[in-house]
Amino acid sequence: HLEKIFKKNGAVKIINAYGPTEATVSCTDIKLNKENFENYCNPTAAIGKPIKGVKFSINKVKNKSNYGEIIIEGPQVSNGYLNNNNLNKKKFEFKGNKKKFYTGDYCKLINGQYYFVTRKDNQVKIKGNRIELEEINNLIEKITKNTAYTIVSENKIITFISSNINEKKLISKLSLYIPNYMLPNKFLIIKNWPKSKNLKIDEKKLLKNYIVNEKRNFKNNPKNF
Repeated sequence: HLEKIFKKNGAVKIINAYGPTEATVSCTDIKLNKENFENYCNPTAAIGKPIKGVKFSINKVKNKSNYGEIIIEGPQVSNGYLNNNNLNKKKFEFKGNKKKFYTGDYCKLINGQYYFVTRKDNQVKIKGNRIELEEINNLIEKITKNTAYTIVSENKIITFISSNINEKKLISKLSLYIPNYMLPNKFLIIKNWPKSKNLKIDEKKLLKNYIVNEKRNFKNNPKNF
């Protein structure tokens, strides 16, 4: 998206911001322009640093010093969800005047800049290995310039992509950035993305289409399975 914007108008300046509704929307920012934006893409654009008055910390994942869930602290954090104490106990922490919110957003911290990686509920485990599906999507989109969406079905990583690709070359490039257990087992071309009511890609319909196609292929070519 940034490449397309700056190609149209190199004088544009972009402020990339991040923040959940539970913390009054915007909590970080970074100023991007045609000259500097490539330095802050890893592979997604950096969401920047916390704004004044906001404190970030990372609930670190084991064996990863710069990766984990974002925790937001400060007066802008809300007082919790209305009439939902069970969820409040999971997501909020209150100690005196201090308020913390556990966002469920996982990020990397590189040279003082935060980079969004995935949502907590988008993490899956395959054969004991944690997989960040959005990290796979982001890399594929950066390499191919095509929309990608990855799901897991029966311990297989399935990536839908919006255009034809050379699978061998793509796998070769992906293997430079992610471990083998994160490499997609199968790529499927999709021209018309199913959308949900809020216009996001409908994962359930993608999965349903994949299962239907697999059953059809199995029926026609059982020896291949």
